[in-house]
Amino acid sequence: MDAGVLRRQHRSHAGLEFGNRAWAVSAWVELHTKFGKLPFENLFQPAIDYGRNGFLVSPTVAEQWAAQVPLFKAQPGFTDAFLPHGRAPKPGELFTFPDHAAALEKIAATNGEAFYRGELAAKLEAHSTANGGVMRASDLAAHRADWVGTINTGYRGYTVHEIPPTARASWP
Repeated sequence: MDAGVLRRQHRSHAGLEFGNRAWAVSAWVELHTKFGKLPFENLFQPAIDYGRNGFLVSPTVAEQWAAQVPLFKAQPGFTDAFLPHGRAPKPGELFTFPDHAAALEKIAATNGEAFYRGELAAKLEAHSTANGGVMRASDLAAHRADWVGTINTGYRGYTVHEIPPTARASWP
């Protein structure tokens, strides 16, 4: 769904339609295939450990986290996932995210397949459907990573490179 359709429907640019980052997992897999030296599943272990065992929230992160609450609190699932005790974590509090750790374990164990064609894809579709989203498991299954070249320009004798904008990143 493109941004113009969402604008005409007066829908949020931060909801399920815009929150979908289906390309991320396939990008991790492709980058690992092309450049990786460690086993794929090892790459996730630090994040899995933080999700399971938690981390102490720093003052800066606590401040930034609290600032985001008004923007995302109405998003389905946000409060359960990111607002333990019904609020953003305070500095020094331990934040755990075991559901995220479990999802990362499935992604790591299946080389990303669980996200696109497995249990996680089914959960994503169920959440999307239950909350008025348009994403379906078939959308995830149809996704393929795409290597693109950079766009570039000259600046003060240097060539500056950047990846091109994605088709979904067009919200005015």
